[in-house]
Amino acid sequence: MLVTGAAGFIGSNLVDALLQRGDQVIGLDNFDPYYDPRRKRHNLAAALADPRFELIEADILDEHRLRSVMKSRKPEGVVHLAAQVGNRRSLEAATGERYDRVNAGGTATLLAACDAAPPRAFVFISTANVYDSAAPAPFREGSTPDRPRTPYSKSKKEAETMVLEAAARIGLQATVLRLFTTYGPRQRPDMVHSRFASSLLRDQPLPLIGSGSDLRDYIHVADACAAITACLGTSPAGEIINIGSGRATTLDQLVAHLARITGRKPLLQRRAAAANDTSRLLADIGKAERLLGWKPGIDLEAGLGSFVSWFLSAKNQFDKEGD
Repeated sequence: MLVTGAAGFIGSNLVDALLQRGDQVIGLDNFDPYYDPRRKRHNLAAALADPRFELIEADILDEHRLRSVMKSRKPEGVVHLAAQVGNRRSLEAATGERYDRVNAGGTATLLAACDAAPPRAFVFISTANVYDSAAPAPFREGSTPDRPRTPYSKSKKEAETMVLEAAARIGLQATVLRLFTTYGPRQRPDMVHSRFASSLLRDQPLPLIGSGSDLRDYIHVADACAAITACLGTSPAGEIINIGSGRATTLDQLVAHLARITGRKPLLQRRAAAANDTSRLLADIGKAERLLGWKPGIDLEAGLGSFVSWFLSAKNQFDKEGD
């Protein structure tokens, strides 16, 4: 199996899950300094000790290198996670163009490389941010905006189209998985669970954008990885499938859960929401159940408990290293 973006939050968890089930895994990552590359390398510590894992440091835009990997390794399946991340950050004028180049352009480059040695299954990891929050909830796969709200969501929607066109054009067994708000061990420091936990544990003001009533669908990374591996097994070609918990949680409820687990009192600092912010994300996961035989198995309270345990361990380690 080939996993692009293998050193990231979801990618590294997926690499471990694939190794645990006995796969040979090739991980591709360029260690982009969006956040500390030391953290990314630490994400792969267990995998790097496994002889069935190979790490290739390469950029998703390097078509020559990707073609070489596909021809020489001939992976049975490809999971494409490599991306420029950060939905809100993509609104910054200096970064918007890079989202299109990496997310849409990188997907086109990888698909071109797959022509050389088509894998049995190709799974593209997209995002719930392609949905319009004005659409009826829970969101179903057929409901997508005509004009995505951010450069990030626009680039992901364009990449989805490329993947589905490739599935139809060259017979690639390609599937799009739209992940809702994923959390768990190795989460990036800029993501909401990490930011909230950091503020709570440091007894610092916790910045809460909007009223606190915005709805999110939180899915634990272990459940997300189980959905991806299920997709590799069944390969429902040409399909778009939501991966979420199917349960709505407000930001205020998330803060309350984390406060209870950490034993800290939140010092809320409410901020106005931006015009492009999404007020609700909730998945209809019926299609995932029908096509993949998959259901989420980790409830939010238990999942947050494992996340906080990891967060404390990681914080202590990087504090000792002078992070």
